[in-house]
Amino acid sequence: FSPVIGVKLFDDNGLTSNFAVLRALSFAVDKGARVISMSWSSETESAFLADACGKAASSGAMLVAAAGNEPTGRPVFPAAFDTVIGVGALDAHGNTWRESNFGTFVPVFAPGIAMLPVGHRGDPGVYAGTSIATAYVARRLSAAARLHPEATDGELLEIISRP
Repeated sequence: FSPVIGVKLFDDNGLTSNFAVLRALSFAVDKGARVISMSWSSETESAFLADACGKAASSGAMLVAAAGNEPTGRPVFPAAFDTVIGVGALDAHGNTWRESNFGTFVPVFAPGIAMLPVGHRGDPGVYAGTSIATAYVARRLSAAARLHPEATDGELLEIISRP
């Protein structure tokens, strides 16, 4: 499988900036990332962020982003940018998770429930959300890209959508 490159985007208080996102995307692209997972979302649309995502996508990277954990149907970013694949979450029964956002900007849904040995506060347990679903989709896309290196983004999405 393709290597995973961890890039710290948020500070210890959970804050970030558009510039930090640009640096992180540039770093991932420079390292040859084929798939970039963004397990976060913002209600604020930013032309700067849209441009940064567009540049990463034009380099050949596929960008996937969390659709958000509020089922409002309102677009969140970066998931709603044209160059990013928005990801919603499914529950343990394969239904849309009750807290998953949805809408035309969310073409992909994936399992959003995970038992993790350590969470964001250090505690093990069951975690749910579109961030987990985004990581799942990124992993599947990365594996598909490794097996089918010449496949287009659309073909890779089709491959991971097969039962």
